[in-house]
Amino acid sequence: MRVLRESYEALMAVVEPLGDEESWVPTACTGWAARDLVFHCLGDAQRALVALHTPASGPADRDAVTYWRDWAPDPAGAANGRRWSRVAASMFLCFRQLRALYLETAEAAVRAAAATDPKLRVATQGHVLTAADLTTTLAVEATIHHLDLVPICPAPPARP
Repeated sequence: MRVLRESYEALMAVVEPLGDEESWVPTACTGWAARDLVFHCLGDAQRALVALHTPASGPADRDAVTYWRDWAPDPAGAANGRRWSRVAASMFLCFRQLRALYLETAEAAVRAAAATDPKLRVATQGHVLTAADLTTTLAVEATIHHLDLVPICPAPPARP
């Protein structure tokens, strides 16, 4: 659970200072501006909250490594996903609304993860895995998207 907290806190620290102008800047995630990526990360945080509160009765069929097995690049599907994120993210007329929603949801996901037994089996995206494995997959994705955003981050203030 610690790795999820650290990766989410790092991503939140990058998102928090972004303003409306920066929200339209392309990221290292092909086809997505910052606001699109933040919207996608909001979806991950929401999925975390749902999964951490959806105990599964069956055995785990995925772990932190095999979770990614079903993901396969599909150019048409990826383009549709980028388009959906762009349209949905652009519905926030002011980026600060999307930013605030992401920050509060990510914080709630971190708190939920900390309060969850790591061995609890949970359901997400048609699979069952332990809460510990789920949080590891979420941390990996947050870390990747943190790296996608770093190049556009406002420069920190100069030290005197």
